[in-house]
Amino acid sequence: MTKTKISEHWNGKRIKKCRNSKKKEISREREFKVPNLNFRATEYYDCINWFSTGISEPPITKNLSSKEIERNIVSGLILEEATVCFLSHTQAVERTIKIVTEAAMKICGREGRDTFIRAKLQSRKNAEIQF
Repeated sequence: MTKTKISEHWNGKRIKKCRNSKKKEISREREFKVPNLNFRATEYYDCINWFSTGISEPPITKNLSSKEIERNIVSGLILEEATVCFLSHTQAVERTIKIVTEAAMKICGREGRDTFIRAKLQSRKNAEIQF
């Protein structure tokens, strides 16, 4: 099992705190608000005032059990497997962002945008099969 060393400061204690302070599950999506940044910070984790910012558990750790998180806190490691399924900074992600942006400019309503995006992706799939 491959493991990756993570910063001692971010070794899971914040995730544990989020889980312990978790309120009722909210059925709506979380709204992202850009926090005020401290540009004089000397460490990246000091860029945000964590005491004035609402915290919630990262979606990537929701599938990890409390025992796994506790084990990672003690060892200072996090399982690489937890992040493998999330691709980022790839051409596929860039293409998807482009399609979503295009849909947002052309179509109103969540269902309409979803239909537009799915049709566009299906069209690309069909074009690949023909060539």
